[in-house]
Amino acid sequence: MYTMPLGKLISSFDMQYHMYADDTQLYTSCTPSNHSDTIEIITDCCSSIKSWMQQHKLKLNDDKTEILTCGTESKLKNTNIHTLEIAGNEITCAQTAKNLGVVLDSSLSMEQQINSTVKTINFELRGLSKMKKYLPQSSLLTVVATLILSRLDYCNSLLVGLPDVRINKLQRVQNRAARLVLGFLSYGTSLISSTSLLKTLHWLPVRARIEFKVAVMCYNTQNSLAPLYLQELLLPHTPCRQLRSSESLTLKVPRTNLKRFGDRSFSKTGPVIWNSLPLSVRLAGSVAVFKKRLKTYLFSKYLPL
Repeated sequence: MYTMPLGKLISSFDMQYHMYADDTQLYTSCTPSNHSDTIEIITDCCSSIKSWMQQHKLKLNDDKTEILTCGTESKLKNTNIHTLEIAGNEITCAQTAKNLGVVLDSSLSMEQQINSTVKTINFELRGLSKMKKYLPQSSLLTVVATLILSRLDYCNSLLVGLPDVRINKLQRVQNRAARLVLGFLSYGTSLISSTSLLKTLHWLPVRARIEFKVAVMCYNTQNSLAPLYLQELLLPHTPCRQLRSSESLTLKVPRTNLKRFGDRSFSKTGPVIWNSLPLSVRLAGSVAVFKKRLKTYLFSKYLPL
């Protein structure tokens, strides 16, 4: 409540924002032709924020402020933004920026985030392999779920629509974790398929886990359980004439221009994934029931018998 007026101040500059504890992100969009005007708006907004904070006995951490420009390679070259003056300090635009533990890059390829996740999980797996003999399988499964699966699932909805070459990096470490839990790490057992191990542990593969997360977000938006800014991104499908499918709770799939950005946005991937679900899954009466039916459906899709 103390910082609530800050949101009104940011909005007065036509800037969008998200606040989480003491971590605030400002964002806006522009074209190469008007990027100079956008830079001026950002500079004025940040200066006003610093003044507001000084008046209210708060401090703007200039040394923790990062700037990231995202776009296609051609548009980034045309904008030619290298530095910005933020609250009297010149800050160089970064190639990557960390947002609540997620590494974002200017092309939104998520490659840095995936590499960081794989590196962390491999470190944990090396440690677990040494203490495996001291733990019963049930305890080892709990530890792996806490240290490994939680990292695979953290903000994994941002990975939706990525090519297999990147998702497979995460899939390999999940397969390695499955082999660790079930004790199939020796050379003689390497022929056992990873699919069989995932079925045994009842683990969804990485791409299915991403689809699971997006589908749950869609369910929450349709049942007023998600933030308003997410609900506004998904619109119900309204056919031009009365059809039987009009009662199937489908969402409108918007047209997009760029495959790397538009096709991977929540407003596009959300409806695509939601509309592909069976009606019985979409009609679930609660989040718990929805998750149970959704997991069963995804298992039949990605790990068929």
